[in-house]
Amino acid sequence: MLEFFKVNTEPDTVRLGEFIDDLRNELPVDLRFREGCLLNPATRRWTDLAAHVYCSFPYEFRGCYSTTLVSARSEALTKIPVPTFSDLVEATLTGHEKAFELCVENGKDKTAIWLKAEELRKNTFRYAVWSVQGVHDFNLEAESEVINRSYAKLGIDRMRRSFDTWPKWAHSQPRYDWIRSAQRAAMSP
Repeated sequence: MLEFFKVNTEPDTVRLGEFIDDLRNELPVDLRFREGCLLNPATRRWTDLAAHVYCSFPYEFRGCYSTTLVSARSEALTKIPVPTFSDLVEATLTGHEKAFELCVENGKDKTAIWLKAEELRKNTFRYAVWSVQGVHDFNLEAESEVINRSYAKLGIDRMRRSFDTWPKWAHSQPRYDWIRSAQRAAMSP
């Protein structure tokens, strides 16, 4: 599902940066709403990239997507008596698939039309938002570079999440070290 991007290569960071710039130009969101979204505790399990991209979308789209995602994920998990981590990941991806189908593929609003206009745009959205922390993370340094560059283009400081992993507290956070070691292990031949 996420194979259409080669993880940790420069063209990916360029594509992601262009996607964020296009998104902010085509579907502007008031900075207060974006910041409120980033500070929402519901995004605590998301990668920084997923949160910053997702929170750049208009509120109405996020409402459709989040509601469908949570509902479909919960429905999938109720069928499993004692879910494992793998079950949680699978249920989350199922939720994303249903939310994408309802809110993007079958959506009629400006956001859905914008996302459907180009296959690469749809795939970039999937790549950024469907990442699963600890399973499929974008390289943290590259992720941070994309986010910082997009805020620099807006001429504002990077909006912070209460638990942002990079760059302010990176080396003192156990989560950062754990993710980087897992990423390095996954990349080794």
